[in-house]
Amino acid sequence: MDVKNQDNACPKLGGAVHVRSLAANSSGHIFAGTAGGGIFRSTNNGADWTQLNNGLINLEIFSLAINSSGHIFAGTSQFLGSGIYRSTDNGANWTDIGFGWVYIASLAINSSGHIFAGTHYAGGVWRTTNNGANWTRINNGFTNGLVNSLVINSSGHIFAGTDGSGVFRSTDNGDSWTQVNLGLKSLDVRSLAINSNSQIFAGTSKGVFQSVSTTLLGDLDLDGYLTLVDVIFELNCVFLGEGFCSLSFADVNCDNKLTPSDVVILLNAVYLSQAFPCS
Repeated sequence: MDVKNQDNACPKLGGAVHVRSLAANSSGHIFAGTAGGGIFRSTNNGADWTQLNNGLINLEIFSLAINSSGHIFAGTSQFLGSGIYRSTDNGANWTDIGFGWVYIASLAINSSGHIFAGTHYAGGVWRTTNNGANWTRINNGFTNGLVNSLVINSSGHIFAGTDGSGVFRSTDNGDSWTQVNLGLKSLDVRSLAINSNSQIFAGTSKGVFQSVSTTLLGDLDLDGYLTLVDVIFELNCVFLGEGFCSLSFADVNCDNKLTPSDVVILLNAVYLSQAFPCS
């Protein structure tokens, strides 16, 4: 997406501005992070833009996020250093809050104000619970250090799109991660988006894919039906600890743990149409 340099829009830049990230605050102000031009703000729905780079050393802005207090966080590329900047005055001034030479490809903020940074070549996902003062790497279960995109649903579940390993999900604020790639025809996930129904949309090298919403107990492949595939998934969860093993779907006897009993009960549900004991 290019923003043309016209009159007062995009001052100090010639030709086209390559926009890498967008964010909007509660006042409707739009912020654009660019490759080489820093950050621009529009207060009139995009008609005019003002460059806001006071305090920025790195003008390669690849990610933006805004918290409920209106503080703006800007993630940069690794080539010029200074990983993340923060503005508390609507973009007028910026402060470096760390990460040095790290490429910050994505940023997301949950309802508690915790900020998550998806990085390249820096260990995957990082989290801060104090507005960027301190950061902790949170990669338990993560197998890819190239995180292109982060989104968070209304339940606080975090989804991370990676370069080559598909999508990972965390249901515990990032403490652990599970791959959720069933149905994806490309594991090169460039971007993620989420709608009001918590459906996930993944932009990949082979098109856009949409997650399937289901609340059916035992439906571990999320296709809306109970089949032998679900039984196989249950076996993997119980005996190998692998796959989509959320208790919300896999704990079919509702004892808050996964045991061989869950496999037997699901098998009976699939082939004998027996009801789950807690359905």
